[in-house]
Amino acid sequence: MGTRWRRLAEQNPGGYARTTLVRLRVDRARRLRRELLPGLLPERAAPVVITEELDPWLLAALGRLSPHQRAAVVLRVLEDLDHAEIAARLGCSVGTARSHLSRGLARLREAAGERVEVE
Repeated sequence: MGTRWRRLAEQNPGGYARTTLVRLRVDRARRLRRELLPGLLPERAAPVVITEELDPWLLAALGRLSPHQRAAVVLRVLEDLDHAEIAARLGCSVGTARSHLSRGLARLREAAGERVEVE
């Protein structure tokens, strides 16, 4: 049991729990609203024209990334943008851009590791 819970058990534990749940829900809604701005990313994927031959595993791995992760990885690797520029392009905070980039690169590393194990 939490340290405050013992003290609150005598007063109004239901009110404490209700207030905590409401605040967590409001925080989550605000965070999602900030991160999922409409119109920043296209509704459907734009056709990709590949001029060089790419490994099929790389295309499949990129396809498994979320649109934000994929955009962050492409902006970093192909356009060599820093975190602030990626955040500006995606319309999010620098921390969110770092998170998208980090998670996208981690998923690509996992896919590359799986590819090596199969071969």
